[in-house]
Amino acid sequence: MKTSKGSTQSVIMFVIETSDMKSAPSIQKMVASIVQDLKKCFKVYKKTGSVSRGSAFLDFLLGIGNQGLHGFFLRKYSDGVHPEPAADALTAIFDATFNDPGLKLSWNISMDRFLTNFDIKQILVNHANVTCWDDLPDADKEACFQNSSTDISRLPSWNTMVKHVDYI
Repeated sequence: MKTSKGSTQSVIMFVIETSDMKSAPSIQKMVASIVQDLKKCFKVYKKTGSVSRGSAFLDFLLGIGNQGLHGFFLRKYSDGVHPEPAADALTAIFDATFNDPGLKLSWNISMDRFLTNFDIKQILVNHANVTCWDDLPDADKEACFQNSSTDISRLPSWNTMVKHVDYI
């Protein structure tokens, strides 16, 4: 995701289905617990002995037979032959992504902030059995598109929300 300053921010999103909205606080606790476990995992795995995370990742790629991706990282971050500069670059990327401020939870943010219109439609179709905007209460439309309950023009036409070829 691009920030307003033009830099890139990694975003991990979860779709959580529930039939009982009274359970939302317990869902928030569950997700918070998962995020804390992820933080611990990535902080603990900074080094495995004398091997950096980047080096361990490159070794993993070779171990599963993915020479193509391994070669891509060697070409992108080094001379294509020596793995050390690529391992250092990948370690720096992992550190920047998973260290403080690291992962955080955001609640009550409309989906259009992070997702394409088609992605929003897919979530509604696959997880809420929605087939058109009329199937959705105003509060749920607001969860999809910011200010849509006060400005109906914020909602894209249901039939125009299609997958674009350049996102495939």
